[in-house]
Amino acid sequence: MINYKINRLTHRATVGFYDDDNPTYDQNDNPIPSFTILKTVWYGTYKLTTTQRLTIAGNDRTINKMIAVRHEEALKANQIIKLEDDKTYQIKEIDADEAINGFDVITLVDYERRD
Repeated sequence: MINYKINRLTHRATVGFYDDDNPTYDQNDNPIPSFTILKTVWYGTYKLTTTQRLTIAGNDRTINKMIAVRHEEALKANQIIKLEDDKTYQIKEIDADEAINGFDVITLVDYERRD
């Protein structure tokens, strides 16, 4: 990704998974899976152009949010990511830029746990 300034990476996100083996419990003794953090990254918001939005809408693709991060090999599709607003998303796609000082654009969709 070209022309993304590093000073725009002003938010923190945690990448990880829900650990069903070590849950915490609520007041009614119902298990609440704990979120295990694998990595913490800085991110910035990324907006689509009108043309890009129309193209995506015509392809029946669902995108809830897009963010930009420094290129990170550890990030993979289908991982779970928590943003600063405490919303949980699943990484749908990563448009990687492996150049020196490259930035990746990450496509996120809402994460829904299936028990």
